[in-house]
Amino acid sequence: MAISSKSAVGVAIIVSLCIFPCLCVSTQAQTVIPFQPSDQFEIPSSNGDINFAVNGSYSFATFENNTWTFLNLHLNGSQTITKFMVSAQNSNITIFSYRANNNTSFQSIRLRYAAHGQGEQIFNFGVSSEQDGLDPSLTWNVVVNGNVFLAKGDGWTISKDGTLVVNGATGNVSVVHYRFNSFGNTQNSNLPFDQQHSIGIWTIAVLAIIVGAAVAIKVRETNSLKKSDLLRDFRVKELQASTKRKEGMQK
Repeated sequence: MAISSKSAVGVAIIVSLCIFPCLCVSTQAQTVIPFQPSDQFEIPSSNGDINFAVNGSYSFATFENNTWTFLNLHLNGSQTITKFMVSAQNSNITIFSYRANNNTSFQSIRLRYAAHGQGEQIFNFGVSSEQDGLDPSLTWNVVVNGNVFLAKGDGWTISKDGTLVVNGATGNVSVVHYRFNSFGNTQNSNLPFDQQHSIGIWTIAVLAIIVGAAVAIKVRETNSLKKSDLLRDFRVKELQASTKRKEGMQK
């Protein structure tokens, strides 16, 4: 049976409509690779390994230059990280959770993990370390065991590309980053400086209060220790004098 040119064109269009949606679906479908807490991501040459405390998945993972890079990493109960780089040296890392807040005025990141071994833990969240010229110590925090705040340069460092290196931390560790989008907001460029950067100014003020309180507590603790030492020395001397008096009376 002969097929006219118009019929052939019609058939081609119908076949195309049937095939192309399938191609689009397969193109858009993303590979999901699951993992479990028992899975280890080893770093043999630097005596480190990475694992996760919960089940999760990623779309792609590579290991290069002693660093694991995960794309679309998702931990159960946490948000998805588009790109996450992690490494360890003389340390084993167990990652618990990742939290992110990305609203229009405030952005934050929080990673919780446990470190075993006083080595280095290295992370990169794809976030620059600098925020409109602010020192990273104002926008990054590293907290150990819930109450020990490590100082930048004495516990952790960060490079311009956002690679954070935590040194010597053991136990439960939280890495926190926050960014206020009011900095550099062009919509407020005609406002006075204090109104343009009101959130940032308040943040710096609060951080200054926290640091000042911590210093005051430390000073009080030091003074208390000094007083305790003086009282102890006084009591020791008093006891020695009393012993000598008793020995003299016995003679």
